[in-house]
Amino acid sequence: VAATRLDFRGSDDLLPLWMTVVKDIATMLNKDNLMLFFDPSSHTPFPIFTEAVRFYHHPVSQVRTHVQAASLEIFLKLRDEDVWAEPLFELVLAESASFFTHVCCLLREFWHMVDEAFRAGVKRDLRSALYIQNDILMYINDVFACDIPRLSQIMQEKLLRFAVVPVLLRSVVLQRPSAGERAWSEGPGKLLSPPVAFYLLHDLLATLRSAAVLDALAALMLRSELPEGALQLVASAPPRTPSKYFAIQASWGGGPALAGAFDPRDLSTDEALYAMPATTVVELLHAQGGGSFTGASARNWCLDALEEWLRSLDHAAERGGLAALL
Repeated sequence: VAATRLDFRGSDDLLPLWMTVVKDIATMLNKDNLMLFFDPSSHTPFPIFTEAVRFYHHPVSQVRTHVQAASLEIFLKLRDEDVWAEPLFELVLAESASFFTHVCCLLREFWHMVDEAFRAGVKRDLRSALYIQNDILMYINDVFACDIPRLSQIMQEKLLRFAVVPVLLRSVVLQRPSAGERAWSEGPGKLLSPPVAFYLLHDLLATLRSAAVLDALAALMLRSELPEGALQLVASAPPRTPSKYFAIQASWGGGPALAGAFDPRDLSTDEALYAMPATTVVELLHAQGGGSFTGASARNWCLDALEEWLRSLDHAAERGGLAALL
């Protein structure tokens, strides 16, 4: 049942029903029967996981909730260190690299939906997008709470590289008050409006409990010097959304959403986008021994921008912002 590729386009009820069955099976898994659902010789060796997570970015909230529940049930079954040397564990890690990439791509889509609703002054759409993006953050938090180090490392990297650094932090530092309106761009890699970026950054900091992600953000915003590679990440447009993300959408009749918000000039293959880099963002920001970074470093203009924003707070009440709209 889990491995069968069904055509969900003919019925609005079929996919939620299928996901309910998969979620219920995942709930009943334990260390004694887990291997009964794993067939290394099959083209879908562990469909309870690999088939379910394909639908995380489905527009129906019930489907996304079922994917969250099913995946967390499986992660919890893999917390025992005894299974970390098993092929099943390696398969889940490999699939999670693409799954978490899709999670973070969906998260940043909702960030842009928040921004569009804010600019248009549409309170209902604004609150809806804010609620859903926070639900995704809570799911990410639950993944970290599973306390599987290699799994957490993948999520940390995808969250920082695909969403937090090139969307939230970039929108804040490139639109410092002295930059004026010229940095409020349209098209590929467009920035969020500063009030939205600050609000979402606050929500993320208040929600997440990952020390590695919070330490990385603190380093990016508060250290006087940073590795040049880290500053390049802040200055660059976000990586493109993988083609597979849109191909999966097409399987249920959906179309691209906000594809123009991310750089189509990024010619990276899907495999490169999903793969873990040789040096993660957390490792790049990790200070060695005496507090100095490995490799070339430069003055942290992110800190300069933050200081400029803080000095401008005296006039913030006059300009208004997201809180006033909410």
